[in-house]
Amino acid sequence: MSKEIKINASILCADFTKLGDEIKRCEDAGVDMLHVDVMDGHFVPNITVGQIIVQTVRSVTRLPIEAHLMIEHPGMYIDSFADAGADIISIQAECYGQLRPQCRELGQFPKEVDSIDAAKARKDILRIKEKGKRAFMVINPGTPLCVDALLNDLDGVMIMSVNPGFARQKFMPLALPKIEALRGKFEGDIEVDGGINEVTAPVAVRAGANILATASYFFGAAKPKDVVHYLKGLGGRRMRRMCRSRKAQTAIEYMLLLGVVVALVLVTFKTYLPTMRTSANVYFNRTALGIVGNPNPCGDGYCCSPFEDVEKCLPDCDGVGGDIFSCPPCGDGYCCGPSETITTCPLDCPSGIAGCPP
Repeated sequence: MSKEIKINASILCADFTKLGDEIKRCEDAGVDMLHVDVMDGHFVPNITVGQIIVQTVRSVTRLPIEAHLMIEHPGMYIDSFADAGADIISIQAECYGQLRPQCRELGQFPKEVDSIDAAKARKDILRIKEKGKRAFMVINPGTPLCVDALLNDLDGVMIMSVNPGFARQKFMPLALPKIEALRGKFEGDIEVDGGINEVTAPVAVRAGANILATASYFFGAAKPKDVVHYLKGLGGRRMRRMCRSRKAQTAIEYMLLLGVVVALVLVTFKTYLPTMRTSANVYFNRTALGIVGNPNPCGDGYCCSPFEDVEKCLPDCDGVGGDIFSCPPCGDGYCCGPSETITTCPLDCPSGIAGCPP
């Protein structure tokens, strides 16, 4: 089922000299939530904001706030960000696995892993939920989709389409197969963060994302309300594409069903054609011999012809029903069989027919 598209405005690109006004601009434009990028200078090569900014934003808006913790040891800060007013707490998958050799040391970026310790990550996820907040797991571009064991515990997954740490980066297409694969097995929210604009947003939505984190594209727009309207409209266009695809699929299914029905009819006809031919031949042969004097086939001595009802023509069908091969000799439609006489079987051996007793 297609989810409603939600817009998550990242305040990293807002004007912090008038943050309250910027938040109001987000509300007026119709964004669904606010995204706060928290960076520590260790997990990413930049330092931004912390709990105080989340608390400040909370004081001026009722919009949901997502705290994206791009920090080492995120579990140490879950309580403080929850208490500051965050509604969604997003933690990086790379904090729960062994970093690749090229990014293990201080100052080596981006952080990437091949797998994670699901039990360790689940502990922090459950703590987020204990605080009454929604839990998202974030995956960097170079990290594979390695959160399958946690999907039942998570409310959402954020796929990074840029290496985290800075705004105004270009969208990385390698995020798209990851989104598609995730949507195939996850019914929760899928957020995409990094380089979202009028060109990249449609392909992200088509891949399966339903939350679009936007920073410079939104805050740099002359008419941010138009940006939100366009991005949200992508959900409707996706639904129309799905409907057209579904109609085409239904038409194909009907055509296949019709083909199956036609094939069954042909097989049935082919199976019973010999019996039909035999019945017709016997009937018309007896007509030529003059045995069928009565236009009413009932009583013509022909066993169970297609024109007779077994319940109404017991003399012909002998109570057996079925085709001519299941009837006893008397009434089989052939004149004077070896065990038949005009006395015992007058219907097959009428007087005056050649080869029959007088």
